[in-house]
Amino acid sequence: MKPTLIILVCWLAMASGIQAQSLAGWSVQSRSGQFVVSSVFPAGVPRAADTNSVAPRSRLLVPEFLAVSCERIKRQMLRELAIPERQGRKIFITISPQLSRDQDAVIASTFYADGWTYHLALPQVMDEEKVTRVIVQSLLLELANRGASE
Repeated sequence: MKPTLIILVCWLAMASGIQAQSLAGWSVQSRSGQFVVSSVFPAGVPRAADTNSVAPRSRLLVPEFLAVSCERIKRQMLRELAIPERQGRKIFITISPQLSRDQDAVIASTFYADGWTYHLALPQVMDEEKVTRVIVQSLLLELANRGASE
């Protein structure tokens, strides 16, 4: 019985290792913890390299930089609206190479028993202005839903 269990555990460990190797990506949390930015690049899907040669205002989105940008956009928006900063609900952002550069970002909000969560799907390469707009839209949505129930 024990050898069978050991073989099964080893097989499961190897299978999960193979699954993990087929995906290359990472996740970062912003300083305030409100933004969780992740990027998963399936094996075989090329990452965009030079974005400035085609469109000077397009940027390759990287989780670390996007998390910092989200915090800065949030700080500036709250300053402009004269709203004091306080902890907001989580906004999960996924950078997806499957979305084309021309495709609009997707914003989804879901209500759970403990409150709202927000999910954004962004293309791997996106115009600076569009990134700023979608972050502001998600922050405004989060502000509007504070204290709101379904």
